[in-house]
Amino acid sequence: IRDIGVTGVQTCALPISTNQARATEIGICLIDRNLEIVEEFETLIRPPVVPLRASLATARLSNSDLADAPSFKDVWPSVYPYLDGNAIVAHNKSYEITVLQNEFSDLRIKCEWTLSCTRELSRRLLSHRISSESLDYLCSYFDIQRVAPHEAINDARDTVQLIRELSKIGRAHV
Repeated sequence: IRDIGVTGVQTCALPISTNQARATEIGICLIDRNLEIVEEFETLIRPPVVPLRASLATARLSNSDLADAPSFKDVWPSVYPYLDGNAIVAHNKSYEITVLQNEFSDLRIKCEWTLSCTRELSRRLLSHRISSESLDYLCSYFDIQRVAPHEAINDARDTVQLIRELSKIGRAHV
């Protein structure tokens, strides 16, 4: 493992099932062993389906924002270096891995990355002190000021700050 890739993915959920959600935006912060951001990547993604208006509204996107965006296939060569050989962390890994698997299946790529999850870590370290595991709640709990939440890169940045806070607690329990 070289570094840690912290992902933020925004999606367009479909009425059928969240198992069919597709990416509309991806943000990745590459952090070093000192938990400092050393590089960032972000892009909008044109999904292969018509997004639900409600899911676009959450991320403050419109269909016109996505009309000229590249497809996931087009951005994959830029995304891959952030994942390859790095530990991957997401705030809600079960959802993000489902979305990424949906994208990978179109490209016939097997998802071989193991994701760690700040939501699960928060549950283990803070279960007796928190009433929610959402990124919004946990950022508020740790006084992390959120700027433009639900934008992929900003969610990734906020997750990096959450990792820093959780690592302090984790070290205290060792």
